[in-house]
Amino acid sequence: MAFNKMAYLKIKRRILVVDDNTAILKFYKSILSYEPNYEVETASSGMKALDFLESFEPNIILLDVMMPKMSGYEVCKTIRANPRYNNIWICFVSAKTELKDRLKGYDIGGDDYIVKPFEAEEIMAKLKAYDIRKQAEDISKSTSSKEFEKKSTAFFSNPVFTTMMYEVANFKTELIYIKTESPYCRFICDQRDDDYCRVRVSMKEASHYFKEQRLIQVHRSYLVNPGMIIDLKQKSTHDYDLLVKSNTFGIATIPVGRSYVKKLKESDYI
Repeated sequence: MAFNKMAYLKIKRRILVVDDNTAILKFYKSILSYEPNYEVETASSGMKALDFLESFEPNIILLDVMMPKMSGYEVCKTIRANPRYNNIWICFVSAKTELKDRLKGYDIGGDDYIVKPFEAEEIMAKLKAYDIRKQAEDISKSTSSKEFEKKSTAFFSNPVFTTMMYEVANFKTELIYIKTESPYCRFICDQRDDDYCRVRVSMKEASHYFKEQRLIQVHRSYLVNPGMIIDLKQKSTHDYDLLVKSNTFGIATIPVGRSYVKKLKESDYI
């Protein structure tokens, strides 16, 4: 079954916008009102946002960081502490531009980060990308392995594929490794200001998408760019580490699963 973008985007999305600036809330309302499939609610504080979780049940939260009494970071941590709300996609929208601020947002459970001031087109592009990622998750959960490969091949080859995975693919020669941190995958890239990005995607989906780029599996949680491999080191009788190079980070150490040791020793990668 090929991916029909327009049919899929007819599914209603409930979006909660959280910002203490009423002018910004009105701006969100104006731009999101053009999409008939978005149901939008606004909250002017972190506490009000938490009150909406049960009554509104948002799929998406666009979350300001700098708010009085309860910051966006605190709101996100509170939401992520409740497994019931694990599937909510949280995008920080903030005037805090430093790398440490963006990384903090990802580390506490954010899925994306937009810097103010922003264009309406950027917000809409992020929301469309979320819809695409969500369908990929639905495909993987509802199909067998063979069906998944057939359907996801159609999905990932679709020209409207605009997720972070596509951006990483454009920098595939700089990709060092991919690590799963369920329900995300972390993409570690070399010579990038934002040294990694996190995508709400399974290792199965990442492995399928990057199989043509010759990434190799060295552990159930790691895919590695073989061009970055330096050496395979034995830690103990059964434990091994893979050393990979990085111009930005120096040498990184990655654990190797026992079932992959023999394959690596027989390969041309080390």
